[in-house]
Amino acid sequence: MQVNLTVTVIVVAYLLIMLFIGWYSSQRIKSNTDFMVAGRRLGPILMAGTLAATEIGGGSSLGVVQNGMSGYGLSSS
Repeated sequence: MQVNLTVTVIVVAYLLIMLFIGWYSSQRIKSNTDFMVAGRRLGPILMAGTLAATEIGGGSSLGVVQNGMSGYGLSSS
């Protein structure tokens, strides 16, 4: 199997960027309020988008599971 250097570099760069964002964000969180509701600094549009993404993502995931289980039963897992 041949290793593609371009793909490997992209994946490693992505991993390092995600680790940096996580570290940087962890340094800015000082309390539970900062973690749970972003320190109450989000505007109404950003908060609505965050809530919509949570609802749509969760509903989509549960809908796929329900569809798979109702159509194929336990064997779908």
